[in-house]
Amino acid sequence: MRNFYKVLGIAATVDDKRIKSAFRRRAKSVHPDLNPGDKRAEQRFKELTQAYEVLRKTRARASYDAFLAERRSKVRRRVAGSAALMLSTFALTMGSAYLLLALGAQPGPPVRLSVPSTRLIHQAVVAVGLESADGAPHRVRLRALTPRGLNALEPEQPVEVPATGRVEAPLRVLRAGAPAGSRAGIVLLAGEVDGPLERTAVATADVEVAADRPWLPRLRAPLLALALALLASAVLIELRRLWLGPAA
Repeated sequence: MRNFYKVLGIAATVDDKRIKSAFRRRAKSVHPDLNPGDKRAEQRFKELTQAYEVLRKTRARASYDAFLAERRSKVRRRVAGSAALMLSTFALTMGSAYLLLALGAQPGPPVRLSVPSTRLIHQAVVAVGLESADGAPHRVRLRALTPRGLNALEPEQPVEVPATGRVEAPLRVLRAGAPAGSRAGIVLLAGEVDGPLERTAVATADVEVAADRPWLPRLRAPLLALALALLASAVLIELRRLWLGPAA
């Protein structure tokens, strides 16, 4: 998966207005309507659209930024552990990237993703839809990028995507500290097993954390008072036992 900021030719610190203007400026010249039959222009337009769809959404952009930070951290650890290997790998990757750019745009993702928005109290299962984008069967792995306060449990086994038709894979999303009544964005990645990273499919979805039930806030104070009373009673019983000593 290419860096979406580099796809749009912008820095990671730009605001929403700059993201929108960069997308419009670059997408205009490669729009399929202005370049009928041009496969390279069509693929370039898809790359720009994919990057824009993630970066224009505040919550999805935050999750993507966290993913980039995690990836940079992993790269730094690998470099520290084996500098020579990483340098050679980097050189090979850069050489391959240069060759691909020289020959033309890269092929698109092998599958298409569709992820519905969901609402949860403690957890929810999201049905992730997958279908082949090129009419061939594929074996892909799903990965979810979640913001702080949410966790995701991806399918342990690769998903078999048929040549035709649609298949669904369950993604369990867990609440892990996200405040009630909040909304967050998750980013779904689907990459072919042993396939190139740059052909990873990307989709985003919103997750709404349900607000507390109306009666819960009213019960908090009485429950806390009850818990304190029980604790005080236990302490008094223990103190009395120590003062009076064991029964004869």
